[in-house]
Amino acid sequence: MCAMTKSHRILDADLARALRRAKAAANSSGCEICGFLVDNGYFLSLVAVRNKNKAGGGFAFYSSEVRVLQKAVERVGCEIVGTYHSHPYYLAEAGPGDMEGAVDGSYMLILDVTAMEAGLWYTKNGKKRRITIQLLKN
Repeated sequence: MCAMTKSHRILDADLARALRRAKAAANSSGCEICGFLVDNGYFLSLVAVRNKNKAGGGFAFYSSEVRVLQKAVERVGCEIVGTYHSHPYYLAEAGPGDMEGAVDGSYMLILDVTAMEAGLWYTKNGKKRRITIQLLKN
C-alpha cells in the first residue's frame, strides 16, 4: 500500500450508498459492512465485499475475495490503499480494535451509522491521523 494517496476524494453517491447499506445491515442484524478503498488516481472508490463476521461487532474479509479483488485492481492500474467498515453503534473513529487490524501506512474509512457520517483515517506506526474527505458530486 502506498504511504499517501493522491486523492482524498470520494464520490458523494458512493458514500451515501455505503451509509445506506450500513444502516440496513445494522437495523436487520446489527452487523457491520466492510470493503476496500481503491485509489484510481482521481478518487477513492468504495468496493464492497462480504463480511465474514456474521455475529456483529466486527468485520473480517474472505481471503479468496481479497485475492480476486487485488488481481483485478492491479490489472486496471489501480491500488488498494485501505479498508472501510461501519460502526453500527459507535462514532466514525478508529478505536483500539480497528488500529490492531490496520495495515501500517493504510487508510481506514469508518461509517458511523447512528450519525450517518464518515471519518477517514491514515494509520502509521500504530498512530492514526484524521484526513479531510472531499466529496465529489457525480
